[in-house]
Parts: sequence; structure tokens; C-alpha cells
Amino acid sequence: MGELYKLATGITAVDIPYRTANDSLNDFASGALDFGMVDPVFALIQEREGRIRNLAVSTALRMQAVPHLPTMVELGFPSIHITGWFAAMVPAATPRPIIDRINKWFVEVVGTEDAKRFLNQFGGDPYLSTPDEAQAALLKDISDWEGYVRAAGVEPQG
Repeated sequence: MGELYKLATGITAVDIPYRTANDSLNDFASGALDFGMVDPVFALIQEREGRIRNLAVSTALRMQAVPHLPTMVELGFPSIHITGWFAAMVPAATPRPIIDRINKWFVEVVGTEDAKRFLNQFGGDPYLSTPDEAQAALLKDISDWEGYVRAAGVEPQG
């Protein structure tokens, strides 16, 4: 995110890699940091406690969890839209009826109001999809992340 922001704005910024988001809190509080890209759990807790001010989310659309926060796209950065997500995976040879049954169970559970409240309190929104939609999203993200890695100048490993 930080590298995409630097590219989109043309600013020069020094990357300070913290081991965890919590490790950055003193630097935010002291004013040593002008801005940061942090995970939603950290960001929401610190905002609730009045320690930081969240300015935007990186998702393409506003999040149900934090509807008061605009997206980077809304703020004029159309190339910045990254969404983190989790999924249940099965081996490639799993028969389709089993895949569909597992998906049905996940959709039923994640689609409940309790699950939505739980995810929202940690800065997440429920993401319900079919197995084919999830596979397409995964393949798109793999392709997108190749570009993000290049933009960030990450050296290939191995």
C-alpha cells in the first residue's frame, strides 16, 4: 500500500518496516511518522482509543465495518484498491459436490448477523461467493500482487 501511495502521489517517503503495527504506535504518538499503512484491527482499536486518525480504506468500495471512512479511490487514487480476504481451500481433486456443500456451510455461517458483527468489529466485512467467484478473485489477486511486488521493489526469493 505504501509503495502504491508513493507512486500515485509522487511523494518521497522513507519506508520504516515495523515488526508489528503495535511497534509503530510510539512513533505515531510522537509525530515521528507522518502517515502509515496498518492493518484494520490495529487501526480501529487505535482510532477508538483516540491515538490515531484513520483517513481511508484500501478496498474498492466502502466497508460496512467502517462506513465513515472513504476509499482511496474516492479520495482520488483510482489505482489504489487492495482488499485482504480469507478463504477455505480444498485439494484440487476434491469432487465438486463436496466443494459445493462446504461452500454452502460457509455461506450459511458467514452470512449470519452474528458473523457480520464479529467481522465488523475487527475491520472486516463478510465476503460471500461461489467457489468459481472465489477462484477467479484468487487468480486476479495473484496477478495484481505481481505488480504490487514489482512496485515495492521486493527482490525475488529463492
